[in-house]
Amino acid sequence: YQWNSELVGEDGEAVIDLRPVSEANCGACHGMVHDGSSPLLVPLGTGQNWTTETTGQVFSPQPIRLSGMNHANKDALDMVWDVHAERLVSCGDCHYSSDRPVRLAGKATPANVIPSEGIKRRCESCHSLEGTHDWLPEAARHFTAVACESCHVAKLEMGARQAIDATVMQPDGTPLINYRGIEDSELAAPGMAYISGYQPLLRVGKSALGRNQVMPYNLVSTWYWADGDGHEPIASEQLRAAWLAGDGYAAEVLKTFDADGDGQLSRRELRLDDNTKLMLIKERLRAAGVHNPLVRGEVRAYHIHHNIRHGDRVSRDCSACHPDAKAVLPSFYLAPYVPGSVKPVLVTDPTGITLDGNWKTAADGALRFVPERGVAESWQALENTIRSEP
Repeated sequence: YQWNSELVGEDGEAVIDLRPVSEANCGACHGMVHDGSSPLLVPLGTGQNWTTETTGQVFSPQPIRLSGMNHANKDALDMVWDVHAERLVSCGDCHYSSDRPVRLAGKATPANVIPSEGIKRRCESCHSLEGTHDWLPEAARHFTAVACESCHVAKLEMGARQAIDATVMQPDGTPLINYRGIEDSELAAPGMAYISGYQPLLRVGKSALGRNQVMPYNLVSTWYWADGDGHEPIASEQLRAAWLAGDGYAAEVLKTFDADGDGQLSRRELRLDDNTKLMLIKERLRAAGVHNPLVRGEVRAYHIHHNIRHGDRVSRDCSACHPDAKAVLPSFYLAPYVPGSVKPVLVTDPTGITLDGNWKTAADGALRFVPERGVAESWQALENTIRSEP
């Protein structure tokens, strides 16, 4: 910091130019916020735009077909990234400060203010449900059980993180990150990456009001090294010592992992997929000061609330919640492989997601979440449990 005498008056008071918070200020921490004036380009893989990285949400009024990215069927994507951004709804209109509800909240549609949840306004604060959704049977029951986003965010047209393999290290010191809905091999040039987007996972979780509701999620799996019973990742210096020497991989590591003998480690080679590789890295971690190196895996669930669609872009597929049979329940792709053969565990978080199902490994080593029942049945089971409690 430097003292700026021009901003301090004779009375010693500083003159600070206060302005209304803009969407760009919110996006600096929460994800890609774009005003639509230039072709949108999301720099995935840089560590920026955290919410976009974890969910694929983009807040922009720009039609998707005008972005600077290589989307599948791009010419047909004539809808905007988010209809609220198109209608000039700002971040502060829903995520407002404590004084703002006095000005914004109407008597007919009161805002449900829950400061502890960080979400101030729900869809019902602006949108009346009366006389709408005529096609939906038992509409009132559905409004209670299903969050609006479950149907109005039928698909994300952006990629999002799928699996983070921090048990390995690339020469630049970063982990391997796999993305759903995007060809991650081209992340260095996102304008050339082929983006197909993805359908979020519909499961029951806790709404901002604490109710059980069906909501869309993305699941992100992470694997890392821990020391013994600890659940914190080991120091990056220790991991670097196990993998790297100078500007590249240690000779012993390269010899063990380089299957094609080209002197480099491809993404497919750089994984703990057999016992020889696993034991080598364990030994090198012990030499680096890790007493009992163990691979741990976690799954985190992320709510999806933006990229709202309307009209014929909204899902009206009843089977998404009411499948005809258990055999047709859609699985959710978690990771292309399982580092160290360690199945991940769900991290307890505020989303309150109910993952009533199993992790299953396919013949090619990919890991999937396979639900054991539809979300309508899952919601009803949770509601019955609440009613039966004293």
